Amino acid sequence: MSQDTKKKARGFEKLCLSIERVGHKIPDPLLIFGYLTLIVFVVSLFIEGHTLTVPGTENVIETHSLLSKEFFVSFISGIPNAFVSFTPVKYVLILLFGTAVCSETGLFEVSMKRMLRNVPDSLMAVIIIVFSINGNIVGDGLYAFLPALAGMMYASKGKNPLLGIVTSYGSIAGAFSACMLIANADVQLAGLTAEAAAVLNIDTSNITGAMNYYWQAIAAVFLIPVAWFTSEKIVRPILEREEYKLDDNIVIDGSTDSMTELTDLQRKGVRNAGISVLIYLAVILALSIPQNGFLRNAEGKLIASGTPFMSCLIMMIMFLFFIPGITYGISAKVIKNDKDLSKILAKGISSMSPFLVMCLGASIFNTCFNYTNLASLIAIRGAEWMESVNLTGLPLILFIVILCSISNLFMPNTISKWVLLAPVMVPMCTLLG
Repeated sequence: MSQDTKKKARGFEKLCLSIERVGHKIPDPLLIFGYLTLIVFVVSLFIEGHTLTVPGTENVIETHSLLSKEFFVSFISGIPNAFVSFTPVKYVLILLFGTAVCSETGLFEVSMKRMLRNVPDSLMAVIIIVFSINGNIVGDGLYAFLPALAGMMYASKGKNPLLGIVTSYGSIAGAFSACMLIANADVQLAGLTAEAAAVLNIDTSNITGAMNYYWQAIAAVFLIPVAWFTSEKIVRPILEREEYKLDDNIVIDGSTDSMTELTDLQRKGVRNAGISVLIYLAVILALSIPQNGFLRNAEGKLIASGTPFMSCLIMMIMFLFFIPGITYGISAKVIKNDKDLSKILAKGISSMSPFLVMCLGASIFNTCFNYTNLASLIAIRGAEWMESVNLTGLPLILFIVILCSISNLFMPNTISKWVLLAPVMVPMCTLLG
């Protein structure tokens, strides 16, 4: 930014600029996990041999140093297995086969265009926000097209396209994981939560991808007016200033037809994809509703830990995307043969390469952190201290929300953040009741 612009920046803008400057200096997540692993190594040298008893049990936990022959051999030989069995890696790769087909064939983008076609000006911001918040069921692929589409929609209505882009992007990122449906991230986070709970031998039978649903569904509704207020009352006045106005030489099409009009093949593809989803859901209901249905356990329970329904949830979510994606691709002539499908899946997997690199560092840190039992030490001692200062109940919940909110500014990736927080927060909260 120029010096003149910096002088004009005030209040909220100064805060945003400060966060941006700090954000640019934060290392890549892979390097962050490298630093944290080094810190764990040094700390483990000072806590070796420390024993503590888990409150309410007879379980004794002993802390270990990473500077030992036993750990060195098991660690070096176990890196491949630690990486492959790392919960996010296992689940993401499977779920990606479904979302990749929808994304690469264009089903997601075409569906959004069709739904946004006749949106009135007064509801433009609200609809974009709703799609952006709930669209994270698609995962990071949503960033690829929805903010750009929102910008074009705003421009066609004579509004600053920057506002549309910022509104969509901010809603996706700011409300990430808030969704009216169970999304990919929920299954990944549940796996990490189960690993963290297992540190203190906590019962993990109730930890499933659906455990976060009430929080995320309510958040998806609550964050709509929050995002609207931020967009219309805070960001819009900033973008209306002279330095943010578009060049007068830029010509914008005044109609939405050019960006929302679908071809005959696309309309056919969307229709057939919708039919395939209805058929798929009908099959799931047929397997779920009867008391002796295939997806119920011996007691007739459907939504409970260990039931066939919960065990198959990951694959059912994958097929919920894979089937309509294939149907659309074939109907719209995007998929013409088996080689096209292979290319689409390969391209989808390649888009996850940065995530897999991050997971390599996270899995190594996770292995070292778990071996030292440092998480258990922090959780137990932290729970004792919190109880002594009466930091329980609602104050504890607010503390956790604030802690996570602050960490979002510096580590926005959902998985990497929970890799750090879960081993301490899950046992600590359990010990606090």
